[in-house]
Amino acid sequence: MKTPNKVKKLKVGVVGAGRATRELTIPAFNCLSDAELIAICDVDLETAKGLVKPLKISAYSGLSEMLDKEDLQVVIINTPVQTHTDLAIEAMRKGCSVIIEKPVVARLEELEKLRQARDETGMKLTAVHNYKFYQGPQKAFQMYQNGLLGEIIHIDRIWMTPPQEDRMERNSKGWWHRSVGGRLADALPHMLYLPYMFVGPMELVAVTVRKLAKDRPWSFCDESNIVLRTPKAYVNIRQSTNQESWPYKGYIYHTFIYGTKLSAATNHHDAEIIWKHSNLRDFLRGTKSGMSLFKSQLVKIIPGLVKIIPEKKRKVVSRGAHNVLYEKFIDYILEKGPNPVPWEEIVNVATLTEQISAKMQECIDKNKKVICE
Repeated sequence: MKTPNKVKKLKVGVVGAGRATRELTIPAFNCLSDAELIAICDVDLETAKGLVKPLKISAYSGLSEMLDKEDLQVVIINTPVQTHTDLAIEAMRKGCSVIIEKPVVARLEELEKLRQARDETGMKLTAVHNYKFYQGPQKAFQMYQNGLLGEIIHIDRIWMTPPQEDRMERNSKGWWHRSVGGRLADALPHMLYLPYMFVGPMELVAVTVRKLAKDRPWSFCDESNIVLRTPKAYVNIRQSTNQESWPYKGYIYHTFIYGTKLSAATNHHDAEIIWKHSNLRDFLRGTKSGMSLFKSQLVKIIPGLVKIIPEKKRKVVSRGAHNVLYEKFIDYILEKGPNPVPWEEIVNVATLTEQISAKMQECIDKNKKVICE
């Protein structure tokens, strides 16, 4: 077994030389101090070579070759979901901790194989549930932890995108269109793990989907409404790929979190209290969140206040917040922090993704609402 704590930086290899690696993983490493990217492999070796050339790192045609020739401690898997399990198990058996892009598995039974390999090898394993590490959700979660919101009773999660600007929706040959549930199901993990932050494990109540657009026959469905519940809260997820433009000032993800005391709205980059029915005493509860929110409101009236109450400089967050997730996982490997995405979260999100995808298929086939008993 490899011993990552004996090296100054953990050596990382990536499987897959597609968009996720090019636009999200590689830029994230500009912000990391305890890990370095040293190799990328892809079945299309020429694509991998083109990607690594400016980085001056190695390219390989497959994971086995990369593991044999490089002394890696971490492997990031950015490949189609159907390949995730076998690649992750191979990497763990070669002594590497693993980060798997979402969706983690194509079939729910694969989770047990991953768990067994993790336990047998002692390697660390996590999933790219990255959007919860953006500043907006983290700020909303701090409000909740500090008691500002009270007990969460409802979460409304919204994902809406214009098809002409959605690269996955308009790509008629994308593998996601051939998966159960199609494009909307592929986005489901993002819709599920953020509510999980606030309410924990959820169970499925109902799914309705429909197909409206006539110009995208390859798209399985383009509208959904999903209801989930916990013992104390309901969660609604609404998806659409039929918008004429980006809603919510350019953010396709928007979340409304309703508490027994106060409610909040958040997107990737910010969060704020929904002021209806709030009062000053509730607002000020929780020192850090209260003062931050108080300043954000008053600064609109008194611009000079920002100089009176300095705000802690925010850490740079790369696109997708991958650098934050990677950094937290590296800390987990080095025993400096917890797993950023616990196994229980991975299981609940994967379970719901499979259940909802199946109901999406059933709903389209029957062309009627499907209620989950």
